[in-house]
Amino acid sequence: MITQLFQIDLHHSYFVSGMFDSCQLVPDTNTANFIERYQLLQRSSNGGLGLYSTSLNSSEHFVAYLNQKLAGQPLQFLLLNDENKFAQITDLPFTYVGQIAVSTINAEVSADAGNVVQLQPVQGPRLLNQANVIGVVSIYLSDWLRLSNGGACVCFSVQFQARVLHWLYYLINRSQTRLHQPAICNRQKEFFQGPMPVTLANGEKALSFYSGNLQFPLQQVPDTIFDLIDYLQPSLHTSEKNSAPAIEHCLIKGLPTPSGENLKSK
Repeated sequence: MITQLFQIDLHHSYFVSGMFDSCQLVPDTNTANFIERYQLLQRSSNGGLGLYSTSLNSSEHFVAYLNQKLAGQPLQFLLLNDENKFAQITDLPFTYVGQIAVSTINAEVSADAGNVVQLQPVQGPRLLNQANVIGVVSIYLSDWLRLSNGGACVCFSVQFQARVLHWLYYLINRSQTRLHQPAICNRQKEFFQGPMPVTLANGEKALSFYSGNLQFPLQQVPDTIFDLIDYLQPSLHTSEKNSAPAIEHCLIKGLPTPSGENLKSK
């Protein structure tokens, strides 16, 4: 009889699905040997991994037996992902060079979460010198015995947050288009600060627009769109020139959205 003991699900707010689709969960060498020795089964999915028992005994009795064999050591699963991409899209310090530690120690089942246990990712030092290992998930079976409701499968959920950024646009008017009152805003009429005249590193003149108090999370498929507009004053020949509102003219609809590849701290 095949019975699921636990499920590890990785979530990341950057991805459209909400799952950390590009991350793999792989048992380390000791855990892989342990899984093989006791005929456990593992099934992987995008951003997830399930561990199953093939024992005829109840899940509680079998896990208690496995816990004795582990002698206080956890089952450990490596988080495999492109390190540079992970650092770009995730809410981490710009100087971060460590690895994420996730553990069931002190984990609790919330009253309204059913069998879902939230595990907190913690920034730690780099303990494993392996390429693209961004972290380690440690599952203590003593915690499973504490958290499982009558031997039921426990779902361990790990949530990563996308990096939140201020945006900065530079407008280079090489065509010398006549601008009156250029601005950057969205449909909700949230405006960027500026324009401010600046000189870029290559010597070109530009106008800068800064998001100011507005901050935006990085997204796999951006849904935050801003336009470059220009406000034109009513014609001087219009008799109502003093009271007529400025005319809004859209110059660029849907400005490029930051991807996280050109980040700078401020």
